[in-house]
Amino acid sequence: MNKGSKLKKAILYATSLYEGAALCHKLKETREDAENLRRLLNDGIKDFALLNNPIWSLDAKEKLADAVIDKMKLNRPLANLLKILIENRQIDSLELILLQFKEIYNARQNIAEVRVETVEKLTPAQDIKLKEKLSALFKKDIIIDYIINPQILGGLVIKCGTVLIDSSVMHQLDNLEQLMKGTK
Repeated sequence: MNKGSKLKKAILYATSLYEGAALCHKLKETREDAENLRRLLNDGIKDFALLNNPIWSLDAKEKLADAVIDKMKLNRPLANLLKILIENRQIDSLELILLQFKEIYNARQNIAEVRVETVEKLTPAQDIKLKEKLSALFKKDIIIDYIINPQILGGLVIKCGTVLIDSSVMHQLDNLEQLMKGTK
């Protein structure tokens, strides 16, 4: 299967997950569960590799899926998706589907995910002020993923989609160095 058709299928599954969660009034819970499940997949949990093993019977895979669903306390829309993917032998697409679900959720809920690099953790007051400024800038609700990076020396590096705002001390020093060398 080529990448284009795999992506199209992932978008269809993700859209169905979104609409199912909306019908159950469980959008926020489904998003949280989907993120937790995606983190587990990124950690390389071997149970999911077993769900894709052609040697295992469908019954054994369903029992394993039920155990995962119970252990993670996944809500109904996400649990149903997991079972459908197993039945259709599409479980290897789960991570891509969860990424597409996140994008659909963010677009329809008017949310922007922003990555912010800082030297140290911001105070609650600074966090609130930064969220307000970014919300006004992007005209969306903001979810911030903070990354502590001592190499920037101070300031912030903000990335949202293709927008990059680099007000770090390291960036300013690099600019100054280029000016002094006459390369800028």
